[in-house]
Amino acid sequence: VYWVLYPLIKPLTLLSYLGVRILGGKGQTEQDSTVSPEDLEALENVGSGQEILEEEEREMISRILDLPDIVAREIMVPRTDVTCLDVSSPKEVVLQTAIESRHSRIPVYEEQIDRIIGLLHVKDLLDGWAKDQSLDLRSIATDRTPLFTPESKKISDLFQELRTNQQHMAIVVDEYGGTAGIVTLEDIIEEIVGEIQDEYDFDEQDEFIVLNKNSYSVDARMSLIDLNEQLETQLESENADTIGGFIFDHLGRVPEQGSQFSYQGLTFTILEADERRIHRIRIQRLEDAVGK
Repeated sequence: VYWVLYPLIKPLTLLSYLGVRILGGKGQTEQDSTVSPEDLEALENVGSGQEILEEEEREMISRILDLPDIVAREIMVPRTDVTCLDVSSPKEVVLQTAIESRHSRIPVYEEQIDRIIGLLHVKDLLDGWAKDQSLDLRSIATDRTPLFTPESKKISDLFQELRTNQQHMAIVVDEYGGTAGIVTLEDIIEEIVGEIQDEYDFDEQDEFIVLNKNSYSVDARMSLIDLNEQLETQLESENADTIGGFIFDHLGRVPEQGSQFSYQGLTFTILEADERRIHRIRIQRLEDAVGK
């Protein structure tokens, strides 16, 4: 039976071993778990040609091969989207923020978000609430020292550091020491297995939506790497990692909602934006836009 199933078992075995090893874990034995990126790339090519691998398995292999080159800046939740609490916040505000955000851990800052002093674990908040205790947010937050990491940290190294320090979240800092964003264990794992949806994600709009054959609705926070893979394009920017940042860099300003421009055979239309940032974009292949 083993040899009959071997063509199916071997790809999944190699895939799981490399996924574990690249994030700092170990296989059953050193001999069994030695799988190089070249092995996996060969597996992807052979598996695709012989239709051994499913589409999801091929995508996972591709993500694993890309993992060593990805840094924290590329997958972080940017500071503008991070839910934080001022250490002086009253109990009512803390409870309301915890309920509305639905996050298990919330960074706590003093005076400004660039001075994060600790983390609030909602479990600690609920324990005190159940006992009808007064809230000392500073004491609770500083008991959980945050892990700080540079934007340039490779996420494979960051994953290992989070595990070693038994942390679930890292605060990403820029070259000046300011808060750039956060990265969680879930963010890193999603780089391998894809988006993880939970019961609170039902109201989140998809990052990339196919409207028709040549038209797409895209979240401005989508990475250029992922967008180029989806559209088979070569959009590049020295100053940005996301499609929203690419548009800022290209135009040199914040575009108004409804404005559009064309570039490299694509027409970009700003679907949602405010005075500070772009939220959503429609991208059409130029021949499709002209045809209309």
